[in-house]
Amino acid sequence: MSGAELAHAYGVSRMAVSKKAKRAIEQGLGEIAMGENRYSFVLDDGRYSFTRIEAVKLLDIGDFDSFPIEKRREAQLKLDLVRAYQHRGTQSYEEFVANLPRKYSILQISRRQFFRWMGWVEGCPKGKSPLPLLLDRRGRSSKPRKFGEQMQERVVQMMRAKPHRKVRRMYEYLKDIYDDVPSYEVVRRFVEKYKREHEFEISFSMSPDRTKGRYKPAGGSMSAGVIAAHQVWELDATPADVICSDGKRYTINGMIDVYSRRVIMSVESSSSSYAVGRMMRKAILKFGVPQTVKIDNGKEYLSEHFASICQRLEIDRVVCPPYSGEYKPHVERFFKTMSHELFEEIDGYIGHSVSDREKIQDQKSHKAKLESRARWRQSYKDGNELAHKFAYKKENLGLEIAVPLSRDELQEVLDTWIESKYECRVHSGIGCTPLERYHGAIERRIEDERELDILLGMETTRKIRKKGIEWQGQRYWSELFGDIIGEKVYVLSDDNMGHVFVYDMNRDFLCKALNPAMHNIDRSKYTGAVKRYNKKVAQSEKLMAEARESEPDYMLESMQIDRATTPPVVDDEWIDPLASVEIEQSEESGDAPIFRSHYEKFCWAIETDSVDERIERLAQKYPESWEMAISEIQIKKAG
Repeated sequence: MSGAELAHAYGVSRMAVSKKAKRAIEQGLGEIAMGENRYSFVLDDGRYSFTRIEAVKLLDIGDFDSFPIEKRREAQLKLDLVRAYQHRGTQSYEEFVANLPRKYSILQISRRQFFRWMGWVEGCPKGKSPLPLLLDRRGRSSKPRKFGEQMQERVVQMMRAKPHRKVRRMYEYLKDIYDDVPSYEVVRRFVEKYKREHEFEISFSMSPDRTKGRYKPAGGSMSAGVIAAHQVWELDATPADVICSDGKRYTINGMIDVYSRRVIMSVESSSSSYAVGRMMRKAILKFGVPQTVKIDNGKEYLSEHFASICQRLEIDRVVCPPYSGEYKPHVERFFKTMSHELFEEIDGYIGHSVSDREKIQDQKSHKAKLESRARWRQSYKDGNELAHKFAYKKENLGLEIAVPLSRDELQEVLDTWIESKYECRVHSGIGCTPLERYHGAIERRIEDERELDILLGMETTRKIRKKGIEWQGQRYWSELFGDIIGEKVYVLSDDNMGHVFVYDMNRDFLCKALNPAMHNIDRSKYTGAVKRYNKKVAQSEKLMAEARESEPDYMLESMQIDRATTPPVVDDEWIDPLASVEIEQSEESGDAPIFRSHYEKFCWAIETDSVDERIERLAQKYPESWEMAISEIQIKKAG
């Protein structure tokens, strides 16, 4: 088709078609789009010739995929055999069959059957595959069993609950639940198709963290906006992938300066607020005080101890969301570099995970593993310290580990690797070495190490008791406490359990209190404190005695003043029914006694059947007393 014919077919100019072809050539393409169709073209003597590209349509295979794989393979062999016969050339049927490859021997071909297959292939409608016609349908129900939505949903629930569950196991469960279950191949293909179409869901069910690292969008940079050293530090901790000579696996507490990528690492027994404080002390003495630290939700970082450290050093804390390592990517990436470059080369390396340990095992033959285990058992019997502390793992793994480093040696190797390797090579994230990036940084330093120890120590408030200050199961005493017993103070401590530093509530330094269990405190200091206490008691008793002697009777004077200045008050609105007041005997009451309250008068009148008009008027005026009296008389009669 020429360019003019193509332009006429779509109602455009020939120039427009030529421009499209030229643009396609510039883009390295050999085809153009016209409407919903595509055309390939060639340029011959300055003229374009176009050919329509026909879309490839897939043949309809019907229920072919629902049959077992053995029967599908057999049908494919039949089709291959028919195609080979159609291209046999001048061979007769007998010659063709005599020269067939061995793979066709399983078909057990007869002449009549073969030509029936060829008739089905040649008579197959256009757009449909002949494979379903060649299937061996013997033993299959004429009414196919459907893999309905209910079964499919049940299989999906099985996969979501346990994504590692095998298809064979799910198929057996289906047969236990439903009576009419399709073939195993149908279920297997459904599972494979579902996993392809729902890759994210399956990946998330198997490993949420790995899925987040693989699929979560990561636009921008977490170091954007950091323009100077010590502006932001990232803090974190990770277990070391090595066993030390004491049989322990230590924790690496560390920090990284986001701007320069310089790091400080500290080998600790565990990640605690004290361990973080020691790491911060090491980093501050080398680099200075940071402006901000980014931390996670670990209890050591959210503790009051670490919060007080940041407050005293004027450091802002930024707490990252839980389980979100992407908010501290720089320190996490350093841990990976350290684990794979350094720890793998150290004696005592046990792998980054259980699978890595298995790989280490696989490097040795079964005989070597048994010999290694025997050597460890012998070392255990000989009293080897490391074998005693690590024997339970040796029995399970049989790893061959050389004599590992001590904790101090591991710290020394780690510091040397950081200073001589990591900080001296170009970092891909900053385009230079960390030392070059750090050059010229402005530092906010604390020169006095003892002051830094106090600032990094734990802080609490305590009330001074007669035996001093009690904190963390220890008691501390100072001669000054004798004068301030009962007062509330701030207490600061460093790593030394032998003493604490005491400040008043205005943060003014008072004294250094010592632990008597760790220091020989002179008893004269206690004696002097007791003497000062006795002197204060004597002074207080003297002042109290003088006050009692000179004090007038304020109560009597107050009552006399009130009686002289206050007029009598008669309250006709309310009288306590149980109030202790005398009611004079009236002339009309005859032999009635004198009552202390209206309640007693009402009780007497009801008991003696003496209720008259006067009593009724009083009952209307004091209804509560009247009701109480009636209830009392009823109770007496019932009893």
